[in-house]
Amino acid sequence: MRNEFDDIARTLIWAAGIVLQSEPADRRRIAQAYRQAQEQVADFTTDNGDARPRIVACLEVIEVHEA
Repeated sequence: MRNEFDDIARTLIWAAGIVLQSEPADRRRIAQAYRQAQEQVADFTTDNGDARPRIVACLEVIEVHEA
């Protein structure tokens, strides 16, 4: 079974490294992808306060942009 904390921590470290090493044009693309992900996640409703669907959606968006 996957550990969600480890997934989120790895994703955060990966994202920070990408931003720090990127050129200005890439940073704009990253910022745009981030805004799109925020908009997508804002549309999700929580299931009795459960944030899991939002977390999973964020990880899926990140995986698309990692490729």
